[in-house]
Amino acid sequence: MSAEERIDQADQGADAAEVVALLKSQGRKVVEASGCWWYNAYGQQRMLFAFPPQRQVNPNETEIREIFRQVPSAMVLRHLATATAASANSYLWVVRRPYSIESLSANHRSKVRRGLRQCEVRPLTFNELDECGRHAQSDTMRRLGKSESSFGISEGMRRSRAYRAWGAFVGSELAAFAITLTVEGWVHIQVNRSTTSLLKHYPNNALIFRIIEESLAGEGVEAVSYGWESLTRNESLEQFKSGMGFTREPVEQRIVIAPRLRPLWNPVSRPLRWLLGLLIAARPGNPRLQQIAGICRFIDSRRVAASVSASVPD
Repeated sequence: MSAEERIDQADQGADAAEVVALLKSQGRKVVEASGCWWYNAYGQQRMLFAFPPQRQVNPNETEIREIFRQVPSAMVLRHLATATAASANSYLWVVRRPYSIESLSANHRSKVRRGLRQCEVRPLTFNELDECGRHAQSDTMRRLGKSESSFGISEGMRRSRAYRAWGAFVGSELAAFAITLTVEGWVHIQVNRSTTSLLKHYPNNALIFRIIEESLAGEGVEAVSYGWESLTRNESLEQFKSGMGFTREPVEQRIVIAPRLRPLWNPVSRPLRWLLGLLIAARPGNPRLQQIAGICRFIDSRRVAASVSASVPD
């Protein structure tokens, strides 16, 4: 399939099994259980996520233990469960129809209009992204305080109907880009990077607006998502999502600790967790430690426990 044909077919997306086959081809460990697949996301070796991201599942204790048995290095499972009014404890950033520039906050409407005047937004082939996206990638990693990393674009992604790249150009320079995954009628914005020196042209506003607008115009697309509630809060990013028309749809998010680690949440283990908190506080720039802190805060504050598998002993 040529790059042009891949872009033309991107609106069709792919079924979940097709994307799972791609994940396996990338060397990821994938386990099927409880009506979905569990896999380690890019850079997340110790945490398994449910796939597709929007699917709500309710694994029982037997299924949970089997997943951890098959992936013994995993420490945490993270997924969305069927929520009731009482159990909803988190949210998913979502945009649904109708969507227009009037769906945005007044501040972001102005930024989108200026961005669209100054930027050309269009689909990219992944070959184009290889050629012109590295500056935006490295700039974004520096702003986030993270180490330099590659795009992580595999040959399978280049050929897949599920993945699509978009870019916002200022003249001939790529000011921002995004990579989306379309599966089961949902478009997920998975990557968003931008060049620091070109942020004054509002490329992210123009880019995300056009992605949402064009995605929801496609047949069979139910929603556009910008992810689950994060374990590590970023107020400016949350303000951006809200201003761009994303709403917080209530969900039940579960953090499931591996059985071997659950004793850490016993009362007798509180001093150990207090020491862990001191270590994390002493290294605020370490993303991995901050994610651990987020997991601890989530469990302590919400006690995600609709079943034995997701509960944490008191």
